[in-house]
Amino acid sequence: MEWMSKQLASWKENPAKHLFVFQHHPLYFEDPSDADREFSPDSPILVPKVRREGLIQAYKEAGVTGVFVGHYHRNVSAPTQGAGFHMVTTTGAATGQLGKDLPGFRVVKVTKDSISEEYHNWEDVL
Repeated sequence: MEWMSKQLASWKENPAKHLFVFQHHPLYFEDPSDADREFSPDSPILVPKVRREGLIQAYKEAGVTGVFVGHYHRNVSAPTQGAGFHMVTTTGAATGQLGKDLPGFRVVKVTKDSISEEYHNWEDVL
């Protein structure tokens, strides 16, 4: 956590309109207070709650705009209730997709005033 806090603090020296964090494990799916979830004891799905709360607070203090994550192999765009982020997005896997959506990718459009995102499955674009 110390390393992350230093990295986030360094961005305050040269502030930008948007600040994104890319990480492997999702912080949460529906709400920052989501219970811990795991595939197995050695493979958590979410950042464990004991670490999640500190990360969310550090991201808020740094003015993080969005957090983009993987690991879940599903097309999910979580609401931001209480987190202070514009969005928390999981992109479906290119292969090995879980859930109902086909494998695909997400396009994120960032403008001065907004951030939008859209999921596309490979079958529709190839």
